[in-house]
Amino acid sequence: LDQAADLDGNGAVENQNVVVKVDFCPGEESVDSETVVVEVLGPVAPESGLTSDPLAIDGDTVALSSNYGRCAVDSLPKDCTAPNAPSCGPHVCDAASKRCTVTSPGACRLAEYDCPGGTTCVPSQVTTVDSIQDSDGDGIRDTVDRTDTDGCSAAPRNSCRQTVGKKKSTLKIVDADNPNRSRVAWQWLGGEATWMDHLGDPIESDDYEFCLYDGNDALVMSMSAPSGQSCGRGRRVADCWRTSSGTPWSFGFGYRNAAGVPDGARWARLKPGKDGKARAEIRGAGSLLELPDLNALQGPLRAQLQGSHGTCFDTTFSNVTIKSGSKGRQLKAVAD
Repeated sequence: LDQAADLDGNGAVENQNVVVKVDFCPGEESVDSETVVVEVLGPVAPESGLTSDPLAIDGDTVALSSNYGRCAVDSLPKDCTAPNAPSCGPHVCDAASKRCTVTSPGACRLAEYDCPGGTTCVPSQVTTVDSIQDSDGDGIRDTVDRTDTDGCSAAPRNSCRQTVGKKKSTLKIVDADNPNRSRVAWQWLGGEATWMDHLGDPIESDDYEFCLYDGNDALVMSMSAPSGQSCGRGRRVADCWRTSSGTPWSFGFGYRNAAGVPDGARWARLKPGKDGKARAEIRGAGSLLELPDLNALQGPLRAQLQGSHGTCFDTTFSNVTIKSGSKGRQLKAVAD
């Protein structure tokens, strides 16, 4: 329910998602028969759960109740609440739908492609405690805020998407004596469940920025993959960001920019997927890269791919190796 938040409680909805009403929202509001209305229960303390006073004040969270759905496992009992019903195993018996449902994604939109294979979105009352982050302090949550400042945040963002799979994320930086041979490559592998809604629209409006922070949480490097760019020459000019091929629930985005403008990013990929299958990658090369002094870096390092629409992907690297050679310096790191 990352996008289903009506924090002012007026029930205004658009495109089946309740949004915060702020002045940057484009277009006109539309309400139709498929509208999903979210009831704001009020801020709650995360450690107290929903069994305590739902209006207990805590500025960082809000409890939401929505007539959405949950992803029910097709092969498991149709009524998990019945006496002597088989166990749901690693899944959860949802009292509202009486079905065994998966824990990720936590909610789904009916008739949409939000559920993984072997599951079906069934109606259910979904109540969630949604984390609220406001990095720039303007009163608008990060997940919907369009700030006036470009680039990386001064310090690492909180509440970024993490890795959960067995595959290890990696970071490699080559600071060559010949700047044209310098390279950067970062991978976020085995990520937590990530869907197309989380990725925004990098083709038209949502920029992505690779951000590297040292052990003091100071920004030491950035590399941009902006939205709205055109790449190529002559008849081959096209959007730098493009939609990747795949099934409706596994579309993603790819970025190609042979010139590396503005600051070295040449290639990127964003791929949605269920837990352990989502991934994000970015690579840069050439003299436009602004690399940190590798010998002066203090770990652990933290690398994030930050979207201007609020989504970000996070990795921490405590195991960092830096070697110097006859042609430059090289950093290799494997995520914790």
